[in-house]
Formats: sequence, C-alpha cells, structure tokens
Amino acid sequence: MMTSSMEILLKIVLMMMMKRANYSMLAVMKPLLLVLLSL
Repeated sequence: MMTSSMEILLKIVLMMMMKRANYSMLAVMKPLLLVLLSL
C-alpha cells in the first residue's frame, strides 16, 4: 500500500502533466500508476 504522501505526490505530478498537455508522458506514466496502485 502507498502512503498518503505518495498519493498526493502522484496526484500533483499528474495534474502538472495534464496542465502541460504532455500526453506522451501521461501515456507512459499511466501504466506505472496502475502498477503502483495494484501493489
């Protein structure tokens, strides 16, 4: 399980990516986030 601080950090990174419209990075990060969440 991830700590709440890790979840907040990931959410901030995700929001930053979305604001930059960096979809290529988001496409790379999405599978990683799913793997982390499934742990």
